[in-house]
Amino acid sequence: MSAPVQYQFVERAISEVFLISPRDLASPHRQAHFVKPRHALFAAAQELAQLSTPRIGEKVGGRDHTTVCHGLVRHRERLATPDYRQQYIRVLARARQYHDDEMRARRQSRIRRENELFKTLSVGATL
Repeated sequence: MSAPVQYQFVERAISEVFLISPRDLASPHRQAHFVKPRHALFAAAQELAQLSTPRIGEKVGGRDHTTVCHGLVRHRERLATPDYRQQYIRVLARARQYHDDEMRARRQSRIRRENELFKTLSVGATL
C-alpha cells in the first residue's frame, strides 16, 4: 500500500476538478454546486489521506463526523452517475500526481544535499 496523500493535495485536486475554492468547500452553503464537491472531498480524504471522519470534519469547516458519514453515503450514491464518477476519478488521479511530484521533489532535494555534503567531506579529506 502506498503512503497516504497529504490532505492539501486532495483539497487542491477537488478545487481544480470541480472549479470551487477551498474556502467554498469549507463554507456552510448547502447548494448542490458546493455539496457535491464537498462530499467528494470527504471520500477522497478518507481514501487517499486515510483520515478519520472526525478529522475530515475538522478540516472541512469544523463539521461533525456524522455529517461526514452522511456525505460519504451520498457520494457512494452519486458514483452511479457517469459524470460524477469521471470527475471523482480525475480527482483521485490528480491528487496522487501532486503527491508523487512532491515526493520526487523531496527525494531530489535530499540527494542534492547528500551530494553537497559528500563533496564537502571529500574536499576536507584531501587537504
